[in-house]
Amino acid sequence: MSAISNVRWVGMSQGGRLALQLGGLAILSRLLSPDVFGVVAMAAVVTNFANLLRDLGTAAAVIQRKELSAPTIAAAYWFSVGSGVFIGVVLAAAAPLLAGLFRRPDLAGLLRVLALSFPLASLGTVHQALLERDSRFSTVAGIEMLSSSVGLEVAIVTAALGAGAYSIALQTVSVAALSSLQYWRASPWRPRRAGTLLHELRSIWHFSGPLVGFNLINYLGRNADAMIIGRLLGAVALGPYSMAYRLMLFPVQNFTYVANRALFPIYSRGQDAQAPMRALYLRTAGVIASVTAPLMAGTLALRYPFVHVLMGPKWGLTAQVLTWLAPVGFIQSLSSCGGAIYMALGRTRLMMGLGAIGTAIVVASFVIGVRWGVVGVARAYLCANLLTAVPVFFITMRLMGGSMGEFVGRVWRPIAGAALMAAGVALAQSWMQTIGWPQWLQLILGVLLGALLYGGMALRFAGTVLVDVRSLLGSRARS
Repeated sequence: MSAISNVRWVGMSQGGRLALQLGGLAILSRLLSPDVFGVVAMAAVVTNFANLLRDLGTAAAVIQRKELSAPTIAAAYWFSVGSGVFIGVVLAAAAPLLAGLFRRPDLAGLLRVLALSFPLASLGTVHQALLERDSRFSTVAGIEMLSSSVGLEVAIVTAALGAGAYSIALQTVSVAALSSLQYWRASPWRPRRAGTLLHELRSIWHFSGPLVGFNLINYLGRNADAMIIGRLLGAVALGPYSMAYRLMLFPVQNFTYVANRALFPIYSRGQDAQAPMRALYLRTAGVIASVTAPLMAGTLALRYPFVHVLMGPKWGLTAQVLTWLAPVGFIQSLSSCGGAIYMALGRTRLMMGLGAIGTAIVVASFVIGVRWGVVGVARAYLCANLLTAVPVFFITMRLMGGSMGEFVGRVWRPIAGAALMAAGVALAQSWMQTIGWPQWLQLILGVLLGALLYGGMALRFAGTVLVDVRSLLGSRARS
């Protein structure tokens, strides 16, 4: 397996789907009304939660197993299909009740259509896992891109024909159906009878059960701030906060997601060799830090012109919130990239325990910080992340036989360079603001200055960072 091959294909798939989402949004926003997108957002609250339970961790268990037997694959398949059918039936049956809770009767029909995507997607879940286990990410990327493209075409055509919110639901269903069909064609494995189903399921559940628990706990931690702010401060305060939160999540949802998904099979195949696993993890952390540190530091330094140009002057509160959430984005980009290590080593129970402790601290910080408004919530969130990240880094390194010093040695140079760059950009932006230059010009010149400053300092500490990049690109692991 090649680390760079995996990263390249997963990155291409993620970037391609992101481009399709942005392009699709530009087109569909002209074909559909804001009210339609509101109903779709309500449906997403339900389906996003249901997606956490779709395969109950069976796909990750298939990838993680060092030795994978035919009965285990069969058990994982039938369990995944059963879970998908069950979730689909429950969602369809509960649709009227959920529509009543949201006070939107038209939501019921939308949820019933979306319910079809769960059994359809479950048919290809194990086939996809088998492809990823063998690091066939070029095949997976092709399937994801084709399915997403066809799904977007379905949405655009049906929206133009007047399907309304159902066009988005039909997009989701078509992507699920087409993806499963292609995974079946790409993977030679075919379902068979699982004679020892219960025994194999117990073995799988030992790994996947805590993983599902972690995902549910993480979901609570990711959404508790919105629930607390919405309940106590209202939608007017939640809007600016949610926009800043989405910007904060960008490096986690893209860079860290790509690294975890691409490297998980490699970590899993080398789970008995601590030194190579630790070396690959440290190189990955160094590369992620060298990208996300300047990205979030630059966002922090240019937060006011950035928000003003991107969203307009009425979103000034978002810039204030970014003061505290930008550092959170960097911290989480590093702490989240250790998730693949816990999974590869089969330590999902420890992962769930750490997640529970971290979520408890984070939720408590929201309750305390909300007294000072959304800025207080963001400030408390940063404090909670600083408190929980250090133990996570320490434990992650110990699992691989390493030390905290090794981790710090890999990431301190990008952090220091980004901090100096941000200070220089902030001073320059303050000067440009004083003499009255327009916000768009401040943003453009600030970005250019930041790139020059960080690029120059990167050459100074290239002995570590660039070696990390070259090592990651050349990493190999045998299955």
